[in-house]
Amino acid sequence: MQGDGSRHGGRRAAPGRKARRQVGALAGASGRGGAGALSERPPSEPAGSRRSLRRRGRARLWSTRAPAIAVAVAVAIASTTACRAARAGEAIAAGRNVSANVSATVSATVSATVSATVSATRPELDARLEPAPPLALRGCSAITLAKGTTRCLLAAARPLRLWIPGEDPPRSLTLFVDGRPLGQVAIERDPEGAWFELEPPAATGNLRLEDERGRSWSVALVELSADYRALRKQAIDAARRGDMDTARDRLARGSAGLSHEEAVLARCVAGQIAYTAGELDAVLEAPARVAAASDDTLTPLSCLADLHIQAAFVSLDQRPDFAAVERHLEAVRALPPLAIDARVSVRYLQGLLEHRLGRVDESLVEFEAAATLAMRAGAQKSHAAARVMQAVALARLGRFTEAEALAAEVEAHLEPGEGADPLALKIRANAAWIALLRGERGATPAQRAALLARLEAVVAGFEALEDHAGAERARLNLALAQLQGEQLDAGAATLAAIDRQALDPHYLVWVELAAAELAVARRRFAAAEARLTRAERYAALTDDREHEWRLAVTRAALERARARPEAALRAHARAAEVADALALAIPGEAGRSDFVTSHAHADAERVALLVDAGREREAFCVAAASRARHLRALWSRLRPALPKKERARYRELLARHRAHRQQVDARMDQAWALSDAELAALEGELRAGRDQARGWIAEATGLLEARAPAWSCEAVLPQAGEPREGTLVMLAGEDQRPWLLLAFDGGDGPSQAIARAASADEALADTLARLAPELGALERLRLIPTGALVNVDIQRALLERLGPRAPSLRYSLGLGRPPERRAAPGDAAVSTSAEDLAAVIAGAEDLAAVAEEVRATTARLRALGWRVEDSWSPASERQPALLHYAGHGRYAREQGGWRSALELPGYGRLEAADIVANGRAPALVVLAACSAGRADPQAIDGGMNLAAAFLLAGAELVIAPTRDVDDRATLALSRALYGQARLDATSLTEALDAAQREELAHPELPRAPATSATSWRAWTP
Repeated sequence: MQGDGSRHGGRRAAPGRKARRQVGALAGASGRGGAGALSERPPSEPAGSRRSLRRRGRARLWSTRAPAIAVAVAVAIASTTACRAARAGEAIAAGRNVSANVSATVSATVSATVSATVSATRPELDARLEPAPPLALRGCSAITLAKGTTRCLLAAARPLRLWIPGEDPPRSLTLFVDGRPLGQVAIERDPEGAWFELEPPAATGNLRLEDERGRSWSVALVELSADYRALRKQAIDAARRGDMDTARDRLARGSAGLSHEEAVLARCVAGQIAYTAGELDAVLEAPARVAAASDDTLTPLSCLADLHIQAAFVSLDQRPDFAAVERHLEAVRALPPLAIDARVSVRYLQGLLEHRLGRVDESLVEFEAAATLAMRAGAQKSHAAARVMQAVALARLGRFTEAEALAAEVEAHLEPGEGADPLALKIRANAAWIALLRGERGATPAQRAALLARLEAVVAGFEALEDHAGAERARLNLALAQLQGEQLDAGAATLAAIDRQALDPHYLVWVELAAAELAVARRRFAAAEARLTRAERYAALTDDREHEWRLAVTRAALERARARPEAALRAHARAAEVADALALAIPGEAGRSDFVTSHAHADAERVALLVDAGREREAFCVAAASRARHLRALWSRLRPALPKKERARYRELLARHRAHRQQVDARMDQAWALSDAELAALEGELRAGRDQARGWIAEATGLLEARAPAWSCEAVLPQAGEPREGTLVMLAGEDQRPWLLLAFDGGDGPSQAIARAASADEALADTLARLAPELGALERLRLIPTGALVNVDIQRALLERLGPRAPSLRYSLGLGRPPERRAAPGDAAVSTSAEDLAAVIAGAEDLAAVAEEVRATTARLRALGWRVEDSWSPASERQPALLHYAGHGRYAREQGGWRSALELPGYGRLEAADIVANGRAPALVVLAACSAGRADPQAIDGGMNLAAAFLLAGAELVIAPTRDVDDRATLALSRALYGQARLDATSLTEALDAAQREELAHPELPRAPATSATSWRAWTP
């Protein structure tokens, strides 16, 4: 909505409640702050980043001791709009350094879940005190546990980073050094824990921290001997020169004169230099050797953790054994978690493992959390490494806009002189890989040229560092980019130059796929077959189903090129089956829609093959399925009832979520009286609680999706009989020219008519003209738009072409006709609506027309014999037959639209994810709120929005605008919707049709989009 009279903006705060509204806007948890409370990302976060939604939630790290990062594969859009809501500005966050003070300085903020053992220094209090949270450290040269005492070994005095995690960390800390109090440690506190930085006056001494409840934490600072420091330096220098015999000899001889503790650490140095020398057997054996040298009196924690992490990386990258990777990571997790860097490494490497196994959404969570904690720990290189892998995971999920923005952010923070730095090169290599994946969807000549130049520089950089494996991986990417740009000769030469011995099966799959595609382009089909067969063998070793999908698509291209359409169609069917399984493994809000979008070009190719073969009905079904198939598990009218155990867990999760909302509301009611410091603390608590509550909703939704039913084209095809109906699917073809596939009642069954347009807008009218006879004979038309076509104004084109003969139009998600009965998500009983009950909700206090709209709608419904209530909850077992909501709406493009929300009195902020998870909705829904039906043209299914959420929750019809709408114009349209004598899905749709026809019949009276009835749509499943 526009200007002062728009349903776009927050409601005015009540007198004396300014503080309360500020907290709501920051926390985004209670919904009491009007539309402003819907701004959920801090301004310093990148648009659409999952990290921005959990930046005070879980946190994990990556250690700079972990070797290289892995280059990965393949998209969503990030932007936020709030509307009848406020728009939030967005910027890019940079890592921050924390300053140190002479005695103790605080830094950081909150974080995550790393735990640590604590040495209790006041045992007489243990009986009456709750256990102290653990303590974790960063900055020690090594950390050991000796006879129950945490020991931080240092080469010299240096600042230490400490973290006390937990939901209730200390409010204040007093520092003691060798029993002498040095004063209070300033800390920043939050439900997730507290970070602070200490700068001890010397490298030796006993540190003790005591909080206001008498809980205490102790660390012994121990200075490493000069002999150990000299021995370590000599061994490492020799190893760097390639003189491993000298390095090992010095370690063996020098260890005899060291203490037991330092002698064990010297064994760790031996394991580390073994990796430098490429002695992989020694690397894999090192953890066991060091563990054997330990005893009950000494555990070299950081040393053991580093060796296990090093071995895990070798098992992941150089000696692929994923079970071994898990064993090494579990071994680190089993150690007392005193070392922050070790926790970082575990999460980062877990992300690499999930990524390599094709569980990309899970890898995204690991990388995202690793980056967050690394930033708080001041580990800048770790932060950069995790962030760029986060970008790679986003790209593999199809969320290219977010991925490119994140990669650009990381690259922008590289120092100019870091071109030869290994990490900087890997960051640039991964950024180029993301651009390469994006290029599969099209790129300009300038973009392709820039990508080639970047990859050539990366190859040269790795060669300069004598990183052979890195150079060969970058060379593979260069070959792929050359083939993508149709530089066949250059691509062939680059492929031939690759040293395959430097690549593991994960990369060799890509080598063979590229070679197969090159052979197809040159019509050397026997060679293509051989390379494809070899790619299949490598893929069998990787356990990555994404490879399986790419193999099927490449197989389809080969069969199509050699004029074997049936074989090509079988390969495409296999690709669709794999893509469907991969998509359903990704939670909706984690980017399922974007993943499906990134794989949709295969469906377009399949449609073209089917049309060429004269199989129009199958083409229609494939086109419809490309939009709807992955939504079926979310549709409450289709899925079966939950089994007893899952049903109990589902109800528990929703109950927790409701209780959380009530607690938040209670806290917000008192926010007006809080000081600035108390407001800041409350903001942090609400943010952390919001993330936990969203986790409950996500788990509840996952339970509902566990038994996904099959998608049925029969439910989409029109049925014979009266009234005459048709279904039109609009799908962008492989050449981006749209297909229009019409199925209509042909008497004996559905008939098909197919046409193509040159572009979505310019030639649509001409295309519809070819289908005019069939369309003009229909009374109702269901439209299933996809991707770039979701926002095409088909209504205007129909009316201009057919005039009064144009059929009544409904938009569809592509799920089709719902079953007559549907199971409620919480039990096996059938959930029904109260047939004569309506809920009319005022969702804004700052819009004059809302109050008038609610009064007029209520009066009209009562005149028609309806019972009307002024409240509604998505959790109610018995839903009203009609919901009319008038107020503010917010479309949130991040996370695929799942955070789109409206303000619900008595409930708070109601997000699309909440609606879907509850699985209950009125049969008829009118959402008179900004952008409640807005679609994302970059997603194959238009992404999630409030209208789609209500349909998935069980609504039969949702009427909602696709853009910001004017307050007074919305009031007028609402009156028109309820002007007929009867009230059902048909009458509401016809009333909207009539308003749109009336407007279009008077082109001499143009309307702005915010006041136009054509900005509204009637949606069905």
